[in-house]
Amino acid sequence: MKSIVFAVFALAVAASAAAQLPTATILGTVRDSGGAVVPGATITVTNTDTGFSRTGVTGGDGTYRLPALPVGRYEVRVELQGFRTAVRSGLTMTVGQEALLNFTLDLGTISETVSVTGEAPLVNTTSASLGALVDAQAVADLPLNVVVTGHRAGPRTLRWVYLQVLRELAHHCGHADILREQVLAD
Repeated sequence: MKSIVFAVFALAVAASAAAQLPTATILGTVRDSGGAVVPGATITVTNTDTGFSRTGVTGGDGTYRLPALPVGRYEVRVELQGFRTAVRSGLTMTVGQEALLNFTLDLGTISETVSVTGEAPLVNTTSASLGALVDAQAVADLPLNVVVTGHRAGPRTLRWVYLQVLRELAHHCGHADILREQVLAD
């Protein structure tokens, strides 16, 4: 019985650790200039800071998904024989981010390149999860000198302290309105 409990605990810890990796995902659809999906296009993402790259191919429906990318700045290149190469650069990926990058390929030779420079969209339409990058300064600015006097550290007190820390983090990251909705829902 103890070995079963330990195995379940080990699986839960492993799943939790995998879910919290500092990675991001780039996904989207590739179409031609007429709006038809383009299967078989090669997608190459390259971290411009480290040189790390990963390659994928669009499926029969023209979609691609490159998960578990280390955070950083990326360039995305889409290539297929008979089409101009499309390149999007200046893409900064943060922890847990899913960037939806759709491409339109124009007819031409593969040596012709269409380049677009810009950031990932600010609105995440692929996931309901919410994440933000908290830098060292944000952590240093947290008011951790919370003193609760005259109370035992019971569940209500600990929840209050937890909510105070969350409120400060949410305020610093610009998500105070979402936290307020969550607290009111509780």
